[in-house]
Amino acid sequence: MNRTFVVRAFGSVWLALLVAALIILAQSGLKLPRTIYADEVEYLTVSRNVLEHGVFSDVPFSDKAPAPNGFFAPVAPLLYAGLMKIDPELHETIACQMAHRADPRPHCRIHYSLLTRGVMAALAVLGLWGSWVLARSFGLGPVGSWIVLAVVAASGSHAYFARHFLTELPLLAVFPFFLALLARATDPATRQLRALCIALGLAMGALALIRPSYVYQAYFIILTLPLLRHFRGAAPIGGLGLGAVLWTAIGYAITVLPWMLRNAVQLGEFALTTGYDTNILAQRMMYNAMSWREWWMAWIYWLPDFGDTLGVALFGLEAVRKLSLLEPTGYHYAGNPPIAEFLRARIGDAPATLGNLLPHLLAEWPKHVAVTLVMAWQGLWAGKYITFVALLLSPLALRVMALRGQLRGFLVVALPVLLMVGFNAFVSVSIPRYNLPLLWISALVGAVVIEAALRYVTERQPGKQL
Repeated sequence: MNRTFVVRAFGSVWLALLVAALIILAQSGLKLPRTIYADEVEYLTVSRNVLEHGVFSDVPFSDKAPAPNGFFAPVAPLLYAGLMKIDPELHETIACQMAHRADPRPHCRIHYSLLTRGVMAALAVLGLWGSWVLARSFGLGPVGSWIVLAVVAASGSHAYFARHFLTELPLLAVFPFFLALLARATDPATRQLRALCIALGLAMGALALIRPSYVYQAYFIILTLPLLRHFRGAAPIGGLGLGAVLWTAIGYAITVLPWMLRNAVQLGEFALTTGYDTNILAQRMMYNAMSWREWWMAWIYWLPDFGDTLGVALFGLEAVRKLSLLEPTGYHYAGNPPIAEFLRARIGDAPATLGNLLPHLLAEWPKHVAVTLVMAWQGLWAGKYITFVALLLSPLALRVMALRGQLRGFLVVALPVLLMVGFNAFVSVSIPRYNLPLLWISALVGAVVIEAALRYVTERQPGKQL
């Protein structure tokens, strides 16, 4: 076989797409449809209200049209409403499961058509393929790019969420392209900067419409883009780099303004969501009730995978019980049914707004900051051992990147992801699936180290070349 053909094929973006599709097919293609539970019910409630009543609302589904609201961001509910519209089997299955939530199996035929499964698998393939695109945009060669794709695929996250009706599936499909665009838009050697900045703004807007917390990531990138470009040695575009800010902001506004205008007209609030921020902050503040002994134990108990077993072995089940995400009396579950009681105890009959809740957060800010640190630790393990190993390898990876001139580019790509880890820990319950973008940062770390090791080995063997 012609060696040039093999080299070109190995570096082909289309081969990467084919491999991503085969991986998702192998990981999820033969698995049976599963019953919905937990947060899926809430998103699918909105989807059914949209489909059957033409109203975007998370009010529990009934035969009567509910009042509109904007508690959730629109992308995931509208995606699943669209799937139910074109797939009657999905609609029937979801409706039956929601009517028999306690135990749907005896009452419902849990069956989704190939159309639904194909669309959700396609989104998973897109996100996994985006891992390869990100690696090339970051500056890795074909070997490093394949390593990145393999590491992300090894987490199984794309195939896993292709079978769940949550925000994670569209998030995984968009996020690697956002990081790739950020890498390209801040690269000193890049061309067509205006188009890249607009595309970057569109991607950030899409992320904000998938999960509301990403609006703050968008603000950060837009405001600091000239500094990020300067950090990588890029020349400014426009006065003080404000041209890049302007075009990025335009792309972002194109994406989010229609939904914000909908909320302004229907709900009287010019915002992406209404009530979500207060609700999630109240859930987070409930963790501040943990004792200092529980705080110390959480550093062990919240290690990936083995941490809970180790914590129980060291401290006993009762000591760590409330740290479990599955414990009904734990801090995580406490954030669900008793939220109204928590707010009533803090703000009385005053409206449940951030303005009324923030003074109580400020009054306990030392404890809140300390709990934020350990909650960020809990949220790090999006890929379990993948992110754990990447953390151990990061000093070596940063050294290799510095020697190759890749360090500044990596820091720019990693910064928004790490900031969101801290942000989620400060204002949210910070479970690992909220920090799935860490998969790509971990994969870049792993790829740099593995590629460097392969080069070291091959360069020591005469006649061999990587």
